[in-house]
Amino acid sequence: MANIKSAQKKARKDLVRTGKNKSALAKIDTILNMARKVGYTAGSPELSKAYSTIDKAAKRNIISKQKSARLKSAIS
Repeated sequence: MANIKSAQKKARKDLVRTGKNKSALAKIDTILNMARKVGYTAGSPELSKAYSTIDKAAKRNIISKQKSARLKSAIS
């Protein structure tokens, strides 16, 4: 455990951020698995929701912009 107060705070913040990132990645994995099983059609609300989730993760730097483009291309 860190001895300096700022390092302790950073460790707490890192735990929270890691949890949020993991939940966002898990949500993306769920959407991708559903897209592969069901096969979303163009213009379906599920596809737009999947795109939105992937774009939000890219916007928050959870995944890179290039990876988001690759994922969207894979499910379309």
